[in-house]
Amino acid sequence: MAVDEVSGSLQEGLLSWLLNVEPHQLEKTDERTSAIVAQLESRISSGKLEELPRQPLILPKLLHALSKENSDRRELVSIILKDPALTNRVLQVANSPFFRSGDQHIESVDQ
Repeated sequence: MAVDEVSGSLQEGLLSWLLNVEPHQLEKTDERTSAIVAQLESRISSGKLEELPRQPLILPKLLHALSKENSDRRELVSIILKDPALTNRVLQVANSPFFRSGDQHIESVDQ
């Protein structure tokens, strides 16, 4: 597989993830959809995609796991990692001056 094909496949996969659609659905586009995809591609390539899409079903799962007496750290980490926006926010809070202990920088939710 050529480098361009791999790159195209990765971009298609990223767009599918960002838009929460299957890759084959990206092929069916109208004028409005094409404009949105072009805008997303532009933001991705320029590094201006600052917000991550939320996974709405993750928070109830996390709250349920937190309310159980027998939930363990691995289960909580697994749930949090399914939502990139939540993962990012947890790491931001963990590394904030209020929660960080000393000079240690938290790089993963598992820490």
